[in-house]
Amino acid sequence: MVTDIELMHRLFRTAGCLRRRRHHAGKGFFSVLDALAGSDGLSQQALSQQLEIRPQSLSEALVLLEEEGWIVRAPDPSDRRKTLVYLTEAGKIRRDELYRLKEVQAREFFAPLSAEEKEELYSLLCRLWENAREDEKGGDRNVVAET
Repeated sequence: MVTDIELMHRLFRTAGCLRRRRHHAGKGFFSVLDALAGSDGLSQQALSQQLEIRPQSLSEALVLLEEEGWIVRAPDPSDRRKTLVYLTEAGKIRRDELYRLKEVQAREFFAPLSAEEKEELYSLLCRLWENAREDEKGGDRNVVAET
């Protein structure tokens, strides 16, 4: 029998892998491009913190994004020890393409659900998210194990 956790993990992993293969969108590329679209010229450290990923993982992604011509990196003029990351025009176009793709995929993914079911799912996911954030803050809750 598959547990809820295994089912959720498989669902999102499979959907993500298929999406990336079909559209040459490496894991995390959209997140980086999207973050830079909202705040261009971030330091690699700030970008790593904002995306909550290890600096080494970000650095590997940035190399690939730079090779594609979607970002450029430059020394921070006020602190040459830091590197700032900027979105190129090609990167802005690619981010917009991936954004539109995500919208289409979301519509396809949620198509089997009615409007009411989508609202209920959203509400449930918000509750789970709030619960996870409370755990992160060290909140003390009464947890009852299933039997």
